[in-house]
Amino acid sequence: MSDDEVYTLNKILYHLDRLDDLKNKKPIMPLMIEVHLEAYCNDNCEFCGFREENGTNLEMLKLIDGESSEENKPIGRPSDKSKIPFDVIMSLPKMMKKNNIPACIMSGGGEPTIYPEFDKVLDEFIANDIEVGLITNGSGLNESRIDKIVKNFPWIRISLDSADAETHKKVHKTPNSDFDRRIKLLNRLIEKKKEYGTDIVIGVSYIITDDNYGSIDKAVELYKEVDSLRFSFANDMGGIEAKKDVIEQSLAKVKKYQETDPKVSLSVITQSDCVDANDFDKCHIQHLNWVIGADAILYPCCVMSYHPNFAMADLRKTNLDDIVNDKAVHDQMFNLNPKGCMPCWLRSKNKVIENVYKEPLHKNFY
Repeated sequence: MSDDEVYTLNKILYHLDRLDDLKNKKPIMPLMIEVHLEAYCNDNCEFCGFREENGTNLEMLKLIDGESSEENKPIGRPSDKSKIPFDVIMSLPKMMKKNNIPACIMSGGGEPTIYPEFDKVLDEFIANDIEVGLITNGSGLNESRIDKIVKNFPWIRISLDSADAETHKKVHKTPNSDFDRRIKLLNRLIEKKKEYGTDIVIGVSYIITDDNYGSIDKAVELYKEVDSLRFSFANDMGGIEAKKDVIEQSLAKVKKYQETDPKVSLSVITQSDCVDANDFDKCHIQHLNWVIGADAILYPCCVMSYHPNFAMADLRKTNLDDIVNDKAVHDQMFNLNPKGCMPCWLRSKNKVIENVYKEPLHKNFY
């Protein structure tokens, strides 16, 4: 499976009706809602933007009564305030279906699979024919969940960021090594996919750091049976976190594999993406992909989640039915100035849409 199939920027061209309305400043339904079920995580990854010292979403730490830490142990603690209320999350699928919002990503924030009622949540989304993608560290998978995911999900991406137990423990800053068990669970996903003959895309995420860049070759071999192996770099407010020589060596190595292995992809946010002013006038993606944090607050995107000035609605006080028809919510999105946002990894997607809207010279000469 090629990188172009999984991560193409042209997906928006399959939703021209929404694009046309958006161009004319008409409110549209999003294509997808990203949900953070839980703010707490059982890992403490060294690159996590929600937890590291220079991260962009540090406000989330208040939900888990934690603070940034270099220790090899989880930060904070799970509690009632660290997770989205059960009634809120269970109300979403029916209202998403009613309002023609077809897809949901369950991600973090924290680790979604440790949400106490995770299985009931999955069942409700599946029962309402909502497409669900899952981003997980893999620790909370089990035989029952694997069976359900392989039969019903279009994709799952497991954040492993290593190719051996020692590196995994160092990068994920876990108190005990859990790498081998997570690899076994990944292999069960692959086996189940073959058994059921489904089309689920099983992916592995490998964020390159100074601690794991030496294992890229090993990772390509270890994950040879997954459908997508995504390499990328972590970023803080100053740009890519890795050292210059690490970046150069890693880019050369991954690009070499890309030439021969279609499942290998490389997602790079450049230094200028992180520190330059945004070079697009409007944020279009926020209209298409909404984010609901573990605090049950609706935000325009994951980058600005847990930033109080970007809160659009509180699902503990209102419901999705009312929000999608609330003119004030849509006006807030239309009036958002991206120059006031944090560094934006959605930059390329916004530029694609902006170019679609821009009338080209000699438009009839194709």
